[in-house]
Amino acid sequence: MRSGGKLSVLLIALTVIANIFCSARAEEPYPFDMKKKYPKAFAAYQKMVPVKYHKVAWIYSLDATAGPMSTAQSGGKKCLTGSVCQPHDCGGNQFAFVVAVDGSSAVGLLRSDNLTKGKEEIFGKPDAAQLGLLKKQINQE
Repeated sequence: MRSGGKLSVLLIALTVIANIFCSARAEEPYPFDMKKKYPKAFAAYQKMVPVKYHKVAWIYSLDATAGPMSTAQSGGKKCLTGSVCQPHDCGGNQFAFVVAVDGSSAVGLLRSDNLTKGKEEIFGKPDAAQLGLLKKQINQE
């Protein structure tokens, strides 16, 4: 095979790999997808949020800037983990969550310059493993 033919095969292979990677990434749900794709989890999530934050859309409704969620096992259950930040003011305003897909539990960790003066506020009662997941998520921001 001539070098031009090898280059064509290489470009085709790279295109196929890129398409596979991109389509796999497109399947990962984002926090703002939770309401539609995981309604039980979303109900548990909203129940976990204290009333004083119900009007803070980026926390309560997940109407926020975010990357895709991940899944993890916690307490023998499949959970969604992720984090969001306040739109147009992400720096210093993050919220992380761990929510059981079946809606049986939800915990969160807020760190916000605007809402908590930079201090951490825990939502729910996370066990040690959940707290570790929350801290990992919030520190990725």
